[in-house]
Amino acid sequence: MTKKADAETTRGYKFTYSHLNRMTNAGYDRNGNILGLKRSGKNSSSAYGMMSKKRND
Repeated sequence: MTKKADAETTRGYKFTYSHLNRMTNAGYDRNGNILGLKRSGKNSSSAYGMMSKKRND
């Protein structure tokens, strides 16, 4: 999926899903609620890697 952020910036997103239609880069509880999410991408002008981790407790 791509999204136009403004007149000059185009951002791309890629999601992968399990056989249960859940995002594979997220953690889930028994009820299917997202407990945490990991995102990777460009984190400085010349480096790529882990951008953020979100955890719901």
